[in-house]
Amino acid sequence: MADKKISELASATKTNPEDLLLIIENPQDSPTNKNITVENLFRTVPVKAKFDQGLETNSIDTQILNLSTQEAPSSSSDYNSFIGTFTYDDTFLYIRIGPKLIKRVRLESF
Repeated sequence: MADKKISELASATKTNPEDLLLIIENPQDSPTNKNITVENLFRTVPVKAKFDQGLETNSIDTQILNLSTQEAPSSSSDYNSFIGTFTYDDTFLYIRIGPKLIKRVRLESF
C-alpha cells in the first residue's frame, strides 16, 4: 500500500467503528502520520439529539426517548454500532457500552 497515493485508493461508502482513518498531525511544520478508529474519532464529538416534539439538545436530559428503528444486534460483540447506541426488538432493549460489548434488558408488559 505504500506505493499508492491516498487519492488513488478506492472510496468507502460506509464505515464500521473499528475502521482506521489516517491522521496527519501537524501537517504544516513536521507532519507525522497516525491512525484513529472511527469510533474514537467520534467519541468526543458533541451529538445533537432531535425528538418527535421538535426538541433539539446536545445532551439527552429529557423524559422522552423515541427509538424509531427496530433492530437487534447479531451478538453481544456486534461491531455495527457506536458506544451509547440503543436498539431494540420485541424482547430486549440493547445498549452498546464498550468497544466490543452490548448489554440488554428484557422488555416486560406492565
